[in-house]
Amino acid sequence: MKDMRKEIETPRKVALYMYTAGSTGAEPWYSVAEVQFSNYGPNYQPLPDGEVREMPRENFTRVSDLLEITFQPLSNDEVVQNAVAALNEAERKTIEELNKKLMEIRGRKAQLLALTYSPETV
Repeated sequence: MKDMRKEIETPRKVALYMYTAGSTGAEPWYSVAEVQFSNYGPNYQPLPDGEVREMPRENFTRVSDLLEITFQPLSNDEVVQNAVAALNEAERKTIEELNKKLMEIRGRKAQLLALTYSPETV
């Protein structure tokens, strides 16, 4: 198993990116992300040893210089708590979607039953 703490503490090069696929006139929004590099050129030919090229991010434009940062990992307990919170949120959203779909199905079923309903005459 990979040592998560070592992976988190590895220095990373990050930059600020602007989202460019939004509708025209909308306020731009920004995101900080790790800059990805490749050992291959744009046509997949290997680059000379030691040379790399920055990989573009789809729908984003880099708008800042690179910044090297090192993150400090959270404790294992905090990581577990965050993971459980994320799963709880995913569960809540799934239940909400399921309830919405059930209501749609029940509504369609009620409409069909209303079409075929014929009261008995006494």
